[in-house]
Amino acid sequence: MTAPAQTPDPVSAPAAAARRLVEARYGEGLAAVLGGSAAGGRFTARSDLDIAVLLPEG
Repeated sequence: MTAPAQTPDPVSAPAAAARRLVEARYGEGLAAVLGGSAAGGRFTARSDLDIAVLLPEG
């Protein structure tokens, strides 16, 4: 028996992409916030990622 196909969560895919991007570019970052359509569950294939990154002083 095969598992039923799962519909991708419209919030988790953009959040995972944002996490990978922030970790790759701002590994020293203290925190990051995902906003816009991705955070509100209205993300589409044409949406961008609105990300704010808190960096340490210096």
